[in-house]
Amino acid sequence: MKPKHTSWIGRLLSDRPKFHLSTLVFIIISLPLTYLLVYTTGGIKYVYSHTMYLPIIVAAVVFGLKGGLIVAIVGGILLGPFMPIEVTSGEIQPLANWLYRLFAFSIVGSFVGYVSGYLRNQIKIAHQLSNLFPETNLPNYKSYTERYDEHKRSESDVAITMNINNYEDIVALLGREIYIEVVKDIYAHIKSICPNIEIIQIDYRKLWIIMHQDMYKENFKPLLKYFETDVHYHQSVTMFVDVSLGVCICDSICSYTIIEAFRASEIAAMYAKNKQLRYVVYQEEFSHESLNLERLGALPNAVLRDELFMEYHPIIDNITGKVNGLEALVRWRYKGEIVPPLDFIPVAEETKLIDLITEWIVNKVSSDYEEIAQGSAMTIYINISQRNLYNPRLIERIIETIKVYNKTHKAIGIEMTESTLMLNIQLTKALLQTIKENNIPISIDDFGTGYSTLFALNELPIDHIKLDREVITGIEKTVHTQKLVKMIIAYAHDLNLKVIAEGVETIEVYELLKTYKCDGFQGYYFTKALPKLEIIEWIKTYNLNR
Repeated sequence: MKPKHTSWIGRLLSDRPKFHLSTLVFIIISLPLTYLLVYTTGGIKYVYSHTMYLPIIVAAVVFGLKGGLIVAIVGGILLGPFMPIEVTSGEIQPLANWLYRLFAFSIVGSFVGYVSGYLRNQIKIAHQLSNLFPETNLPNYKSYTERYDEHKRSESDVAITMNINNYEDIVALLGREIYIEVVKDIYAHIKSICPNIEIIQIDYRKLWIIMHQDMYKENFKPLLKYFETDVHYHQSVTMFVDVSLGVCICDSICSYTIIEAFRASEIAAMYAKNKQLRYVVYQEEFSHESLNLERLGALPNAVLRDELFMEYHPIIDNITGKVNGLEALVRWRYKGEIVPPLDFIPVAEETKLIDLITEWIVNKVSSDYEEIAQGSAMTIYINISQRNLYNPRLIERIIETIKVYNKTHKAIGIEMTESTLMLNIQLTKALLQTIKENNIPISIDDFGTGYSTLFALNELPIDHIKLDREVITGIEKTVHTQKLVKMIIAYAHDLNLKVIAEGVETIEVYELLKTYKCDGFQGYYFTKALPKLEIIEWIKTYNLNR
């Protein structure tokens, strides 16, 4: 894209020769003109001599202290020995008179030059800082828009969004300082591949790249090769960097403004991440991803607008056959439609939005509990994400809220996935111990999809494991899966843990798991998840028949 005209601040700070030359011409003309003005109006005794301050101040503002001082001395001399006090009488100025004026001119020129130089320097520093991303000091979006018109349509540029998907993991494991250096290393390497492209840092996990199509055809493959292994080195540190690239190509058929192109490339990058691809070129069919971005933008206000609501999925006890627990599941009603949890929860989990949502869920379930439980000792489980678990302030608030309801029995518990536990099992163990000490039951959700957790069960302060629906589905037809499930249940019972099976959808699976002495069951065989009022009536009816 062609650069646009810079602002007057940009011109002032650019030190361009043309601007300085025109100022110098003005000063050279102003000095003799001022001399002639004073002379033709009668001499130095009249007020017109103050006109000399104009070229002095202009020189000081544009050229700084030295420029202001030089013009002040020249102006002082012109209005000194060469200028009579009064032209008609020809009276010459006393030496002290014109030397004092020269001194006054010099003071004004030096002072204005010093102040203007200081201000110019501060403005330049502020201008540079406003165009750089904090900490990395890489160019930001403002630096780009000051030089290019973001609203002008392009038919020859390529916009690329680069997302670093495991930003939080790198910071948690290696520290923020190392991550900042990694981003700078990536920037430097991309620049070494193609020096003439524009790279903009938008946030801590995202870079925008713009290049001409000719550069794209020549340099995109080397760029992809750099990210092929996912492993990058900073000094002596080896790390896994998970990168997704989204590409938007502007041409005569699909011309975009640059901001539209970058938004499209963001959608493509998100699509690449979701599909576990290294890069994706944007297509119009990805428009549903744009809807997801729109939803993500609306999600922070969902709590304030009362758009979130809860549904509860019952857990059936093996011994009594009655409901002894529920899993609390959040739902979102957006523009009159119910948004599936998989369309907003995973995206929210990548941001601080998940903390806001989880805290709302805890408060909502706490307020619903007595009405749902109807005096029984059932437990309602709330899902906690990895980001929630590693936020000590949020966990502290959750514990304080739940403790009020868990005085007589374990009314409210928490669930987290097996994959969350395995990210850092020692740290997770310490955090779970704190939760456990406050009489809050803990359940591992989606158990069985990663068997590495099985042999760590004896180390974790948990109460239940929930077998993932992928393990349970089709179990009646697979002998290998039956043996595996029987082994997990027996091992868990040896550790005094209870086992709940998710995804129970047929009577055959239900009866089979009962023979394995599975402690609880959850699935569509009993009912789907229901809103509060419906689950209350369902529990009453179901329990009466048992």
